[in-house]
Amino acid sequence: MWSEIFLMCVGVICVASEKKAWNVSSNASFPGLYEIEINNTESCLSFCYYKKGCFVVNFDASAVPPCSIQATDIIVDSALLKSKENVTNYILVNVDAKRKNNFFKHFFENLVE
Repeated sequence: MWSEIFLMCVGVICVASEKKAWNVSSNASFPGLYEIEINNTESCLSFCYYKKGCFVVNFDASAVPPCSIQATDIIVDSALLKSKENVTNYILVNVDAKRKNNFFKHFFENLVE
């Protein structure tokens, strides 16, 4: 029975994770984000996607480190974007899918313990 639930839920996680949708703004930066030691865009977006409360990413390929994410409760509003050369901003669109993925991730982490 558990193996059937695990396979079903893993399938849901895989399907949902492929539907990550971000609004992308070139040469734009969201204020108040925190730098993390991730050096490629895909890993940066994935880290944010699976981090509770993270819905915004700035990726500045000319910075070290280039990845900045939302780490505090802030109002996510694209009107707050500031013009900044060489920065790509990502705001998560499908928040409901993220909540479902994080629910299943949390469920399985607790199941294994």
